[in-house]
Amino acid sequence: AFVLVGDGRQRHALETLMKTLDVSEMFTFLGRKPSKDIAQLLAQADVAFLSFKDTPLFQKTIPAKLQTYLACGKPMLAVAAGETQRIIEEAQAGICVPPGDDDALVKALLTLKTTDDAQRQAWSAQALRYAQTHFDKTQLMDQFDVIVKELDNV
Repeated sequence: AFVLVGDGRQRHALETLMKTLDVSEMFTFLGRKPSKDIAQLLAQADVAFLSFKDTPLFQKTIPAKLQTYLACGKPMLAVAAGETQRIIEEAQAGICVPPGDDDALVKALLTLKTTDDAQRQAWSAQALRYAQTHFDKTQLMDQFDVIVKELDNV
């Protein structure tokens, strides 16, 4: 089962496609939720999903959603490239497939369907460890201070 949170631009088209393919019973659309509810929703999920187009912007940025999933210790299935792909692979926190590769996405979904709890727990622990190591607020602020001081010396 897939639970989709949010009201993206393509929601209505996706709902229509689900009906056309007769797979609506596999999907629940929760709509937009306040950010304070996201952690609780994620806690109920086996795997978190994120998907981005293959654009220069998404190649170079780290979306907040990725950081949230890592901080919640969620294994991920991602359709992404660039920094998002690098982080998921470096963290060993799930499966990442290239944008536009439908066959790879289907293969990843089938892999997740047969993935045991031990593997999902390992991905979860690695996601949380990566968030704590690379996205700790105090550590990031310390690094920012170093960069600012270096710029002052230029």
